[in-house]
Amino acid sequence: MAVAIALPLSNPLMSVATGLLGAVWIGDMVLNKGGANRWAHARGPGVVALGLVGLYALHVLGMAWSSDVNYGLHDLNAKLPMLALGLAGAFSLEHAMPRKVLISFLVAVLLALAGLLVNAALFMPEFGSGRGVSVYISHVRFGMMLAFAVVVARSLAGDKRWWAAVLLAVVAGLWWMQAVTGFVLLAALLPWWALPRAWSSRRKLWIGATGGVTIALAAAVFLAVGPSMASPPADVSQLPTHSAAGERYVHVDGTHTQENGHWVWVEVAWGELAHAWNQRSTLNFNGENLKGAPLSGTLIRFLASKGAPKDALGVAALTDEEVAAIEAGVPSIVELHGSGLVVRWNRFQFAMGRWQDGQGVGGSSALQRLEHLRAAWAVVQTSPWVGVGSGDVAQATARGYEAIDSQLAPAYRHRAHNQYLALWEAFGVTGPVLLIALLVLAVRLGLRRDDGSGDADDSGNLLVAFTVMLALAFLTEDTLETQSGVTLVAWGLVLLSGGGREAA
Repeated sequence: MAVAIALPLSNPLMSVATGLLGAVWIGDMVLNKGGANRWAHARGPGVVALGLVGLYALHVLGMAWSSDVNYGLHDLNAKLPMLALGLAGAFSLEHAMPRKVLISFLVAVLLALAGLLVNAALFMPEFGSGRGVSVYISHVRFGMMLAFAVVVARSLAGDKRWWAAVLLAVVAGLWWMQAVTGFVLLAALLPWWALPRAWSSRRKLWIGATGGVTIALAAAVFLAVGPSMASPPADVSQLPTHSAAGERYVHVDGTHTQENGHWVWVEVAWGELAHAWNQRSTLNFNGENLKGAPLSGTLIRFLASKGAPKDALGVAALTDEEVAAIEAGVPSIVELHGSGLVVRWNRFQFAMGRWQDGQGVGGSSALQRLEHLRAAWAVVQTSPWVGVGSGDVAQATARGYEAIDSQLAPAYRHRAHNQYLALWEAFGVTGPVLLIALLVLAVRLGLRRDDGSGDADDSGNLLVAFTVMLALAFLTEDTLETQSGVTLVAWGLVLLSGGGREAA
């Protein structure tokens, strides 16, 4: 329960709670004998937890061919929750899925979301949104917890409808946080949070039907959004050649860079633009905005986002609020008045256009992932069978970026952001194979589980949902490389794979 409460709220509390669980398990092993029964449990419901122990053991073994011992020890320390929770789950006689633990998790997640809203209202200008609002833990991990909280609420609610309120709160929270990963995972969990409580007799029908709906929705979103991901080139032959005041416009023919669907580097009358701006602001057109970036670029992007020409008329049409926003470094009308994923999508389109214009991936985390994957694959190619070892991944990743001649700034040269590839880098092909085997084992255990009463064991339903969520999240995140991520993975798999019902 302590781990469940700590997950969405505090990394230090996670450490304390996990350490406490490990200590309790050691005390249980010493005071309560029965090793044969414990081994029987490890071979049965505890096999998934035992798989986590095996994954940790692989990291220990990987130290044998590592040269950077300090980094390796740091990595082993970060992954200790896998060992502590794995041992407690594998060798525990009393290992059910207590309802109160799930209630604790759900309440903690909702309280954390409420806390973030209060914090933003009190301490963030204009009630900011985006990844920066997640001040407790990583916004990606918290997005995963929000998505899974809907499934937990559905399980706890049974035939009652209050879980729908949790769904609405989660959707609003993910939108506000601009948590794309959380939204994708929530949609992927549709087959499980739509299932009735008694699902055993109609399980295949429900999974097939809701799975089909999920795929159909995903296809519809892709068909609607996919074509607009890449920006078309500007055709300057259709644009005016001179401003209303008579100055000749500067156009960049074929530019792809857009703001709010309008090309940025067209219809720019530099002379009158500078003069008109200097009449309205104390910040010089050729100087910097309050964030230290070139003001001229911010102004041109903002005017483009309004679909206005970059000339005297465009500046004259700006409101005093918009002038102040440009001075503050706000580059777009979407940033000023938009919200949630609308803002995130506009930023992505701007970054995509810059990338198409050959200006690199910039600050777009989505496009940066392409470079992360390229560098990681370069590392894999150097040692595909045994990997570089637990301790040498950071050094090898740095060499990987050099090998692909990456233009990414050093501050953004992160690891793979793909858990399967991250394990392949470290341990060769054994790493991803072991992880996939663990996920498959968990899904099989969940699908098999039924207590024979005609009423489904919710732990099986939740285990499948949680494992599916992890399998998808591992494609775009190296979840096991952070404390909140590894604790969430270990906690969920151990708690839900143990099975059994809480005693009445």
